[in-house]
Amino acid sequence: MFKLFFRYWPDCFFPIYLITNYKQYRDSKIISLKLGKDCGWADNLKKALDRINTKYVLYLQEDYLLNKPVDNNRIKQLLGLIDKYQASHLRLWPTKITASRYFSPELVKLLPGAKYRLSTQAAFWNKDDLREFLRPSESGWEFELENNNAKREDKLFLSVRRNEPAIYYFATAIKKGIWFYDAVKLCEREGVIIDKKARPIESFGHYLKRKIISIPFLGQVFNFAIRRLK
Repeated sequence: MFKLFFRYWPDCFFPIYLITNYKQYRDSKIISLKLGKDCGWADNLKKALDRINTKYVLYLQEDYLLNKPVDNNRIKQLLGLIDKYQASHLRLWPTKITASRYFSPELVKLLPGAKYRLSTQAAFWNKDDLREFLRPSESGWEFELENNNAKREDKLFLSVRRNEPAIYYFATAIKKGIWFYDAVKLCEREGVIIDKKARPIESFGHYLKRKIISIPFLGQVFNFAIRRLK
Protein backbone atom coordinates (compact mmCIF):
# COMPACT_ATOMS: atom_id res chain seq x y z
CA MET A 1 0.00 0.00 0.00
CA PHE A 2 2.70 2.51 0.98
CA LYS A 3 4.90 1.73 -2.02
CA LEU A 4 2.04 2.75 -4.34
CA PHE A 5 0.96 5.58 -2.03
CA PHE A 6 4.33 7.33 -2.27
CA ARG A 7 4.67 6.51 -5.97
CA TYR A 8 1.42 8.32 -6.78
CA TRP A 9 1.33 10.85 -3.93
CA PRO A 10 5.01 11.63 -3.21
CA ASP A 11 4.27 15.19 -2.10
CA CYS A 12 1.46 14.35 0.34
CA PHE A 13 1.33 17.30 2.72
CA PHE A 14 -0.60 15.59 5.55
CA PRO A 15 0.91 13.73 8.48
CA ILE A 16 0.33 10.03 7.80
CA TYR A 17 -0.89 7.77 10.61
CA LEU A 18 -1.00 3.98 10.52
CA ILE A 19 -3.13 2.16 13.09
CA THR A 20 -1.27 -0.89 14.40
CA ASN A 21 -1.42 -3.03 17.53
CA TYR A 22 2.26 -3.40 18.38
CA LYS A 23 4.34 -3.03 15.22
CA GLN A 24 6.29 0.01 14.07
CA TYR A 25 6.33 0.77 10.34
CA ARG A 26 9.94 1.41 9.34
CA ASP A 27 9.58 4.72 7.55
CA SER A 28 10.06 8.14 9.15
CA LYS A 29 7.16 9.53 7.09
CA ILE A 30 4.70 7.16 8.81
CA ILE A 31 3.48 7.70 12.38
CA SER A 32 2.56 4.28 13.79
CA LEU A 33 -0.26 4.54 16.33
CA LYS A 34 0.46 1.42 18.40
CA LEU A 35 -2.80 0.76 20.26
CA GLY A 36 -1.91 -2.48 21.99
CA LYS A 37 -4.43 -5.31 22.30
CA ASP A 38 -6.89 -5.49 19.41
CA CYS A 39 -10.34 -4.20 20.39
CA GLY A 40 -12.04 -4.49 17.00
CA TRP A 41 -12.32 -2.06 14.09
CA ALA A 42 -14.56 0.61 15.64
CA ASP A 43 -12.95 0.68 19.06
CA ASN A 44 -9.46 0.73 17.56
CA LEU A 45 -10.44 3.62 15.33
CA LYS A 46 -11.89 5.56 18.27
CA LYS A 47 -8.65 5.16 20.22
CA ALA A 48 -6.64 6.29 17.20
CA LEU A 49 -8.82 9.35 16.57
CA ASP A 50 -8.32 10.41 20.18
CA ARG A 51 -4.59 10.61 19.46
CA ILE A 52 -4.92 12.79 16.34
CA ASN A 53 -5.17 16.51 17.03
CA THR A 54 -6.94 17.80 13.92
CA LYS A 55 -10.49 18.83 13.04
CA TYR A 56 -10.60 16.62 9.93
CA VAL A 57 -9.06 13.31 8.93
CA LEU A 58 -8.67 11.66 5.53
CA TYR A 59 -9.53 7.99 6.01
CA LEU A 60 -7.99 5.24 3.87
CA GLN A 61 -7.77 1.49 4.43
CA GLU A 62 -4.55 -0.43 4.02
CA ASP A 63 -5.72 -2.43 0.98
CA TYR A 64 -6.62 0.65 -1.08
CA LEU A 65 -3.89 0.62 -3.73
CA LEU A 66 -3.34 3.98 -5.46
CA ASN A 67 -2.94 3.71 -9.23
CA LYS A 68 -2.95 7.31 -10.51
CA PRO A 69 -1.21 10.52 -9.39
CA VAL A 70 -2.99 12.57 -6.70
CA ASP A 71 -3.53 16.29 -7.39
CA ASN A 72 -2.65 18.24 -4.23
CA ASN A 73 -4.51 21.33 -5.43
CA ARG A 74 -7.75 19.36 -5.75
CA ILE A 75 -7.26 17.76 -2.34
CA LYS A 76 -6.71 21.20 -0.76
CA GLN A 77 -9.81 22.53 -2.52
CA LEU A 78 -11.97 19.71 -1.17
CA LEU A 79 -10.57 20.08 2.34
CA GLY A 80 -11.57 23.73 2.13
CA LEU A 81 -15.07 22.76 0.99
CA ILE A 82 -15.79 20.35 3.84
CA ASP A 83 -14.79 23.13 6.22
CA LYS A 84 -16.75 25.78 4.32
CA TYR A 85 -19.97 23.75 4.42
CA GLN A 86 -19.28 22.25 7.89
CA ALA A 87 -20.03 18.78 6.54
CA SER A 88 -19.53 15.57 8.47
CA HIS A 89 -18.23 13.65 5.46
CA LEU A 90 -16.88 14.40 2.00
CA ARG A 91 -16.31 11.32 -0.10
CA LEU A 92 -13.30 11.49 -2.43
CA TRP A 93 -14.16 8.29 -4.30
CA PRO A 94 -17.75 8.28 -5.63
CA THR A 95 -19.57 4.97 -5.59
CA LYS A 96 -22.99 4.02 -6.93
CA ILE A 97 -25.03 6.57 -4.99
CA THR A 98 -28.74 5.83 -5.16
CA ALA A 99 -30.04 8.94 -3.39
CA SER A 100 -28.17 12.16 -4.06
CA ARG A 101 -28.83 15.59 -5.44
CA TYR A 102 -26.90 18.56 -6.80
CA PHE A 103 -25.19 20.57 -4.07
CA SER A 104 -22.52 22.64 -5.84
CA PRO A 105 -20.56 22.52 -9.11
CA GLU A 106 -18.07 20.14 -7.47
CA LEU A 107 -20.25 18.15 -5.08
CA VAL A 108 -23.46 16.19 -4.58
CA LYS A 109 -25.34 15.78 -1.32
CA LEU A 110 -25.99 12.24 -0.06
CA LEU A 111 -29.55 12.03 1.22
CA PRO A 112 -30.70 10.11 4.31
CA GLY A 113 -31.38 6.53 3.24
CA ALA A 114 -28.75 6.56 0.47
CA LYS A 115 -26.94 3.24 0.19
CA TYR A 116 -23.45 3.54 1.68
CA ARG A 117 -24.12 7.05 2.91
CA LEU A 118 -21.65 6.08 5.61
CA SER A 119 -18.71 4.48 3.88
CA THR A 120 -15.17 3.36 4.59
CA GLN A 121 -14.04 4.44 1.13
CA ALA A 122 -11.57 7.34 0.84
CA ALA A 123 -13.11 10.45 2.38
CA PHE A 124 -12.56 13.50 4.52
CA TRP A 125 -14.34 13.25 7.86
CA ASN A 126 -15.08 15.67 10.63
CA LYS A 127 -13.13 13.73 13.25
CA ASP A 128 -15.62 14.27 16.09
CA ASP A 129 -18.58 13.24 13.94
CA LEU A 130 -16.81 10.10 12.74
CA ARG A 131 -16.05 9.17 16.33
CA GLU A 132 -19.71 9.72 17.26
CA PHE A 133 -20.93 7.44 14.46
CA LEU A 134 -18.81 4.49 15.61
CA ARG A 135 -20.65 1.88 17.64
CA PRO A 136 -18.80 -0.27 20.18
CA SER A 137 -17.51 -3.58 18.81
CA GLU A 138 -18.79 -3.06 15.26
CA SER A 139 -16.82 -4.03 12.18
CA GLY A 140 -16.21 -1.87 9.14
CA TRP A 141 -18.88 -3.88 7.28
CA GLU A 142 -21.42 -3.21 10.03
CA PHE A 143 -20.51 0.46 10.06
CA GLU A 144 -21.38 0.74 6.38
CA LEU A 145 -24.49 -1.43 6.35
CA GLU A 146 -26.20 -0.75 9.67
CA ASN A 147 -25.49 2.91 10.26
CA ASN A 148 -26.88 3.77 6.85
CA ASN A 149 -30.31 3.07 8.30
CA ALA A 150 -29.82 5.79 10.88
CA LYS A 151 -31.50 9.00 9.77
CA ARG A 152 -29.02 11.68 10.96
CA GLU A 153 -30.83 14.36 8.96
CA ASP A 154 -28.91 16.99 10.93
CA LYS A 155 -25.59 15.89 9.44
CA LEU A 156 -24.35 16.89 5.99
CA PHE A 157 -22.83 14.14 3.84
CA LEU A 158 -21.19 15.18 0.57
CA SER A 159 -19.39 13.43 -2.28
CA VAL A 160 -17.41 14.36 -5.34
CA ARG A 161 -19.48 13.96 -8.48
CA ARG A 162 -19.71 10.75 -10.50
CA ASN A 163 -16.71 10.16 -12.77
CA GLU A 164 -14.69 12.81 -10.88
CA PRO A 165 -12.73 10.98 -8.15
CA ALA A 166 -10.17 12.99 -6.22
CA ILE A 167 -8.12 9.86 -5.47
CA TYR A 168 -7.86 6.94 -7.90
CA TYR A 169 -7.18 3.58 -6.33
CA PHE A 170 -7.98 -0.12 -6.44
CA ALA A 171 -10.62 -0.37 -3.74
CA THR A 172 -10.49 -3.40 -1.46
CA ALA A 173 -7.61 -5.56 -2.65
CA ILE A 174 -8.29 -8.23 -0.02
CA LYS A 175 -11.66 -9.58 1.12
CA LYS A 176 -12.16 -12.14 3.89
CA GLY A 177 -8.45 -12.90 3.85
CA ILE A 178 -8.27 -13.56 0.09
CA TRP A 179 -6.41 -11.47 -2.49
CA PHE A 180 -8.57 -10.35 -5.40
CA TYR A 181 -7.16 -11.68 -8.67
CA ASP A 182 -7.01 -8.23 -10.31
CA ALA A 183 -5.31 -6.70 -7.25
CA VAL A 184 -2.50 -9.24 -7.59
CA LYS A 185 -2.20 -8.40 -11.31
CA LEU A 186 -2.04 -4.68 -10.43
CA CYS A 187 0.84 -5.36 -8.03
CA GLU A 188 2.65 -7.35 -10.72
CA ARG A 189 2.25 -4.52 -13.26
CA GLU A 190 3.47 -1.98 -10.72
CA GLY A 191 6.48 -4.05 -9.69
CA VAL A 192 5.21 -4.47 -6.12
CA ILE A 193 6.34 -7.78 -4.67
CA ILE A 194 3.78 -9.54 -2.46
CA ASP A 195 4.03 -12.80 -0.58
CA LYS A 196 1.63 -15.01 -2.52
CA LYS A 197 1.96 -17.78 0.05
CA ALA A 198 0.77 -15.64 2.96
CA ARG A 199 -2.89 -15.78 1.91
CA PRO A 200 -5.03 -17.36 -0.85
CA ILE A 201 -5.59 -15.69 -4.22
CA GLU A 202 -8.98 -15.55 -5.95
CA SER A 203 -9.24 -17.85 -8.96
CA PHE A 204 -9.54 -16.41 -12.47
CA GLY A 205 -12.97 -18.05 -12.82
CA HIS A 206 -14.26 -16.43 -9.64
CA TYR A 207 -12.82 -13.11 -10.81
CA LEU A 208 -14.77 -13.33 -14.10
CA LYS A 209 -17.95 -14.21 -12.22
CA ARG A 210 -17.47 -11.24 -9.86
CA LYS A 211 -16.94 -8.87 -12.77
CA ILE A 212 -20.01 -10.13 -14.64
CA ILE A 213 -22.21 -9.77 -11.57
CA SER A 214 -20.98 -6.19 -11.06
CA ILE A 215 -22.42 -5.15 -14.46
CA PRO A 216 -26.11 -4.38 -13.73
CA PHE A 217 -27.86 -6.02 -16.72
CA LEU A 218 -25.38 -8.86 -17.21
CA GLY A 219 -25.42 -9.53 -13.47
CA GLN A 220 -29.20 -9.94 -13.51
CA VAL A 221 -29.03 -12.31 -16.49
CA PHE A 222 -26.23 -14.32 -14.86
CA ASN A 223 -28.08 -14.68 -11.55
CA PHE A 224 -31.29 -15.67 -13.40
CA ALA A 225 -29.41 -18.35 -15.36
CA ILE A 226 -27.82 -19.74 -12.18
CA ARG A 227 -31.22 -19.97 -10.46
CA ARG A 228 -32.70 -21.81 -13.47
CA LEU A 229 -29.82 -24.28 -13.50
CA LYS A 230 -30.36 -25.01 -9.82
